[in-house]
Amino acid sequence: MTNHETMDVNNLQCFLVMRSLKSRKFVTEVFSWQWRYYFLKNEGVKFLREYLGLPPDVIPNTHRIDKSAKKEEDEAEAEGEGERREGGERRGRGGRTRGRGRGRPAEN
Repeated sequence: MTNHETMDVNNLQCFLVMRSLKSRKFVTEVFSWQWRYYFLKNEGVKFLREYLGLPPDVIPNTHRIDKSAKKEEDEAEAEGEGERREGGERRGRGGRTRGRGRGRPAEN
């Protein structure tokens, strides 16, 4: 069996640990193109803190709020408001087809 590419841990062991955390509803799983992506929930963070004996101020990097990234998002939203039409509605994406496709005529 192969090892994980960044750690010296068997891939099967990683899978079994994540499956256990998923069954306890501590992570969510997304399966796409033969890859499994796991996302740790707040309950999972609390469980791991207790299980590993970590202090409450330890937060995973993926759960931290990056103030510089938030500022960039706010600036991007402010720029996008200039694209709105009269009456406050946004422009539609991709023409007037309303989901019917371009090459196919609308049925009456």
